Amino acid sequence: MGRAAILRHAGVASLWVLAACAPPASSTIRSRAGLVVGHGDGSFATTCVIFEGSEISGEELLRDSGIPVSLDAANPMGSLVCAIGDEGCDFPRQDCLCACRGSGGCSYWAYFNWAREGVWNYGSLGAGQRRVRDGDMDAWIWLDRAHPSDDLPTPPVEISFETVCG
Repeated sequence: MGRAAILRHAGVASLWVLAACAPPASSTIRSRAGLVVGHGDGSFATTCVIFEGSEISGEELLRDSGIPVSLDAANPMGSLVCAIGDEGCDFPRQDCLCACRGSGGCSYWAYFNWAREGVWNYGSLGAGQRRVRDGDMDAWIWLDRAHPSDDLPTPPVEISFETVCG
């Protein structure tokens, strides 16, 4: 093989090695997920969270939303949401479940996940374990549970990914 052919093969090999080491052009994935916050007065606030990568946890979605949040990370079952904004319990000054009344009702931040069928489901996983992907939505609703037999409020069906992240 002549000197030009050897250099050409070496150049191709160098390019191949460089290409294998460089991150692919599409390695920065920008994803969006919706967040709905339902307040005790029945009002709802929404925000669209843009994040890097293909997924984040539901807890990260809440923290990255820009809404002030207070969490009790010491809970053995995963972080408890104590307050969102100024609604809820003033942790750590108060217990995170300060609105629980023994054998009576227990007011707390309830976690819901939006199903692509257009319905809200009570979160079966804690927010730290849930994997949120592009196009998903989560909701946190302050449940004022003075009477434990009350129905669980869910976000209005009009709130969809398109209305939140459009």
